[in-house]
Amino acid sequence: MGFHPHLDRVAVFTLATPDRIAHARVMLASLARHNPGWVRHVFVVDRDGGPPAFTDGLAVQRSIEELGLPDLSSRFVWYEIFEATNSIKPFGFRRLFADGFDVVLYLDADIKVYSEFREVEEALSRHALVLTPHLTHPLPQDGLLPTDAIIRHSGSFNGGFLAMRDTQETRSFLEWWERTLAHDCLPPSCHDQAWLNYAPCFVAQSSILRHPGYNLAYWNLPHHPLSWEPGEVPRCAGGLPVRFFHFSGFDWRKPDILSRWDTRFRTRGIPPAVLALLEDYVCSLRSERVEQWSQAGSRLGLSGGYAIPSFLRDWLRQEPAFQAVARAGWQGGSIEEAVLEFLQLPDRTYPWLPIFLGRSLDSIPALRQTFPCESGFFLQDLATWFESVGRTGAGFGSLFPSHGWWTQEQGWEKHLRRAVERWLRHRRGLIRRRSRFRLARSLRNWLLGRSRDERRPRISVDEKPLIHVYGHFLKPLGLAEAARGTVRALQRLGYPHRVICAQAGHWAGEETSAIRFSLPTNRAQIDILHAQWYLMGDLLRWHPEILHRPKPRVAFWAWELLEAPPGAVEASAHVDEIWCPSEFNAAVFRQATGKTTRVAWHNLDLESMIRQADPSLGEELGLTGKCVFLTAADFLSDPERKNPLLALQAYTRAFPEPAEDRLLCLKLTDVEGDADYFARLRAETERRPDVRIYPSRIPRAKMFGLLLSSTALISLHSSEGFGLPIAEMLSLGKPVVATAYGGNMDYCTPENARLVGYRIVPIARDFRVYRKGALWAEPLWEEAVPHLQAIYQEWLQGDHRKIRLNAWINERSFAMYAENLRALERLLRPASIEIQSRTAPRGDSAPSRPVPVPEVPVP
Repeated sequence: MGFHPHLDRVAVFTLATPDRIAHARVMLASLARHNPGWVRHVFVVDRDGGPPAFTDGLAVQRSIEELGLPDLSSRFVWYEIFEATNSIKPFGFRRLFADGFDVVLYLDADIKVYSEFREVEEALSRHALVLTPHLTHPLPQDGLLPTDAIIRHSGSFNGGFLAMRDTQETRSFLEWWERTLAHDCLPPSCHDQAWLNYAPCFVAQSSILRHPGYNLAYWNLPHHPLSWEPGEVPRCAGGLPVRFFHFSGFDWRKPDILSRWDTRFRTRGIPPAVLALLEDYVCSLRSERVEQWSQAGSRLGLSGGYAIPSFLRDWLRQEPAFQAVARAGWQGGSIEEAVLEFLQLPDRTYPWLPIFLGRSLDSIPALRQTFPCESGFFLQDLATWFESVGRTGAGFGSLFPSHGWWTQEQGWEKHLRRAVERWLRHRRGLIRRRSRFRLARSLRNWLLGRSRDERRPRISVDEKPLIHVYGHFLKPLGLAEAARGTVRALQRLGYPHRVICAQAGHWAGEETSAIRFSLPTNRAQIDILHAQWYLMGDLLRWHPEILHRPKPRVAFWAWELLEAPPGAVEASAHVDEIWCPSEFNAAVFRQATGKTTRVAWHNLDLESMIRQADPSLGEELGLTGKCVFLTAADFLSDPERKNPLLALQAYTRAFPEPAEDRLLCLKLTDVEGDADYFARLRAETERRPDVRIYPSRIPRAKMFGLLLSSTALISLHSSEGFGLPIAEMLSLGKPVVATAYGGNMDYCTPENARLVGYRIVPIARDFRVYRKGALWAEPLWEEAVPHLQAIYQEWLQGDHRKIRLNAWINERSFAMYAENLRALERLLRPASIEIQSRTAPRGDSAPSRPVPVPEVPVP
């Protein structure tokens, strides 16, 4: 459809922070003079829509809340205000398209329009996207700025002007641009501009507008000399009219400098016509009260008292906990207060300092030489510096304190500190300075341990403790699902909690979208650590606040063998309790570590399983309308533990001949972990067209769909810590054929599962964490044959074709969590309160009775 300026609805918008309101008014007023039929909008980048500035009808003033950003609060913490403003451009286009406009244009606020946009109208009659290039000729090789290389880094097209028609291609491009700019609108990609290089590739109907009168600015003025007679339209190369001039980098307080990013005209002098244009622009700004508006500032993000220097924001962007908050979107209270509290936790490099001072010590030149706090001393001197000049000089807001837990000390410690500091200042002697600092650091660590208040935090009888849940939410299914299960239990039981993502890496947002991630605080009263023993050291190193204050700490571990894994005993020294998903696990860790060990089954997100299930994989594999036996195995967890070969042998023994209405589906993951085993499996299935192998990792939604498409699960495992697929299939009311050994026997009974016998055998080889000679089960796979035949016959008679949800595993899991958490609460309550609560009479003042742990029902 062509562009008809008198028929189509056309909108123009800009984005403006409060200090750029005058610039936006100049741009919109000049646009109204030359293109009066276009509807003008301005999205003010501030809280609550910003101060009223367009009540005269010059434009429709709108708030950025109308843009529908899913991560509005966290975006303005992840980015500085300029970066965040550029990152929301695509949302403006999408908002106005949704409002019913056929054509939408974007112009930067620091633009002034001088004539009608005729060429844009003509281009949009044939194209869906119009872009303006930075350059149409190479820049002079004179050693002055900008250079061709700088412009290459900035991108081929300038982001200060874009025009689009509402088409499927432009909408798809905007969706991609939104996703990209959510976390990559940073200087290395020149914010939003460099990504525009892809625009002509993604939108086939793109037009590159080469008219020299558009987007005239410091970067292309060398090729487009300007002339201007008072009262006339400015002219550029070839006498063509200037459509708009882009005053990028121009400061109205310094009218003799064309742009802060330009040295060419600063060195050679600004042409008279350009000087006249600058003077005219300054007059226009002054007429719009630029002096007054320039004093205003955006109240979004880390501004005012919450302001932080750029080096600290760069550090924040590398933190997994903050990455999770930014990507999932902040949904709590004030994110600014949460960041301020987070930055006062112990620094991982200098645990005697808060993060904001520790990062300053490493980032500000000469600070470590002046205040050698890496020794653990001189903290009072550093606090005095921060109070007097450091806070303002480094760029911190007024809410960052100079004194806190890091400057508190006992009376005897004060005298010892002064003596050690005098010794450290003395640079002569037999001991080198580095050795002196190492000795001092060891002494400081000892002092920290001595001065720490060893009393646990206390809570009242009616109070529920704040719980931190640290988890590797981006790890493969087992580890991440255990952490998600704990979060679901805390939500169900009403405990205040904060969820901290303790792992960087590929973001599996689909599987964590329902979780409200947070930043750690110093107010947590219980820590639940979802990190296996071999990951515990890394977790404590990255989060020193876990050990900073005494409080109950719980490790959630799972294991598949009867012998405790190497390193578990050492890692258990940092926790008070160990929770496990089954009694099979708990018995192992209880015996090996001597710690209090409790059981908390995994709980299942059954609603999400049904709601989010993607049946496409089942359709791709041809499972529809067939009796499907499913076996799942992750080769990184030893294929001989999951035994897909035994499942295949049982299936082929049960059904020697293929049938069109019956299939075995082998869902395998990370098969490169044991290529030889996979090759054997491939060879065994070559002559069986009724066996499907899918050897790739899939999203959880597709795995849910595969479970729903399957008739029964075969799990001839050698051991299980819990057996999540088994629990999922039982909860869906589907038959399960499983080895009667391992953690699954907590909930598998002869009444609800088809159990297979076993014999205990030694492991034949070393494989990752499983050591040769350790014991596990060898399933008697022949016993599975009659079970498979019976399930098939039942299916032929119409059974097992519908889902029969059974939530008893979930209910038992929540009851276990409730009992375990009450036990932790008893550690936090004073003894007198505990005695009173046990003897209190029944009534409103008595505490609620414990939730009973139900017996395992027979489905």
